[in-house]
Amino acid sequence: MISNLIILLLSLWAIWVIIAAIFNISIIFPLESVEDKQIPQERLVSIRLALFATFAYYGISHLLNRNKMFYPIHFLRTFLYSLSFMGAITYLHMKLSGDFVSIANWLHTFFWFVIATILHLGSTPQYKRIFKKK
Repeated sequence: MISNLIILLLSLWAIWVIIAAIFNISIIFPLESVEDKQIPQERLVSIRLALFATFAYYGISHLLNRNKMFYPIHFLRTFLYSLSFMGAITYLHMKLSGDFVSIANWLHTFFWFVIATILHLGSTPQYKRIFKKK
């Protein structure tokens, strides 16, 4: 139930960001409006790397296990884990290069990791069986 609520809230947030983009308004997480082209570069890099990591995961999974089907929540969970790991790698790289990394960026990374973990726990069969009617 908690994972479904999280999915609903993330879906509504994503729809809001898309609608805002149509009107040339850029929104970064959680609901901070920024001027065009002012989205922090480190966040863009994290999202780009997370997208590539997710693509690589599903590409390799396909090659190793051709007939396996995944549920949509599996994609969401995989992307959010990738986002949290790639965000951490990006921010760590920045920190080692001597750049300033705000605590908000680290908190966003931790937030996405927690959400991915909740979705992971909420989507495993052993937890699904507990909540089914007998």
